[in-house]
Amino acid sequence: MRRLVLLSILAVAAPGCGSSDSAATPGASPGSSVTPPVAAPPDATPAPDAAALVVGADGLARGPLPAHVDPRVDAILAETVPDDVVLVYASIGRRSPVLNYRWNLDRAGRVFFVRRADSPDDAVAFDQPLPDKPSEKLDSWHLKEVLATLALHHVYDHPGYERGPASGGGDFVIVRARQPDTGVLHTIVFDDSRPELLDFLEAVTVAL
Repeated sequence: MRRLVLLSILAVAAPGCGSSDSAATPGASPGSSVTPPVAAPPDATPAPDAAALVVGADGLARGPLPAHVDPRVDAILAETVPDDVVLVYASIGRRSPVLNYRWNLDRAGRVFFVRRADSPDDAVAFDQPLPDKPSEKLDSWHLKEVLATLALHHVYDHPGYERGPASGGGDFVIVRARQPDTGVLHTIVFDDSRPELLDFLEAVTVAL
């Protein structure tokens, strides 16, 4: 039943983005390596350089990814992403880690999903690693749909950091996507910003 829900959600969230293809070749590694928790207070977040940000017509400020965003975000960005992983998604609450979750998608369509457990340390974004076994698997058609949606929303052209007009109380969302033709890993940190791309990726999360 969960499998059917996932396929129907993807079809609704991004109509017309996919096409049929042969099955993907299974990848070799189960998600991403895990960096030991970084215990730093949430209020130690350095402010990104405002001079490097450009506010668009949509009211969102965009610019290069700062050297430091937040200790919890920095810990995720410091992780090595295996070559067979094509997408990393992580949602980190700014004020509370209770609802934090993350998942990796590999070239074979395997999704490795984990939620934060019950560590009492609010400065730790994730207190358990990604699972060794996949939580879900996308067929080749829906894998291509996800990759097409990333391109449609200009993930590979994004400067790296995006901040909402009322930044300061919302979540951080990390998207790290590997460009299919070059293999280059592109990283975006959404700081209290909620573009349509994240709605699509959230739809994938609902079924995990």
